[in-house]
Amino acid sequence: MRKILFFLTLTASVIIIKDLLMSIYSLWQKKDLLIIAQKELSAQKKENVQLQAQLKVVKNPSFIEEEARNKLFFVKPGESVAVIPHPTPGTTINNQPQTASVFSQWVALFFSGESK
Repeated sequence: MRKILFFLTLTASVIIIKDLLMSIYSLWQKKDLLIIAQKELSAQKKENVQLQAQLKVVKNPSFIEEEARNKLFFVKPGESVAVIPHPTPGTTINNQPQTASVFSQWVALFFSGESK
């Protein structure tokens, strides 16, 4: 009877120890998951702070006006738009070939005698 009681106690102890070890291992893995989640949370908080700062800049009326002027070519009433053409290779300015020196092109542009 004592031997049966000893084996039952030993078996119950082994089962309890195995369950405790499995529980410890599971908690260890969850700790790693928690650390990863905390790192991700801190990265998301940093990104949120950056986006909030960017939102402040974008909501500024002067930024909105600057973007409208630069990207949408909006002008205020009474202003006029000056568009400066970029010559493509092979085009001429005032009937002069583009192979002329830059200085001669400037002279031709300013002293061509055209008045507007």
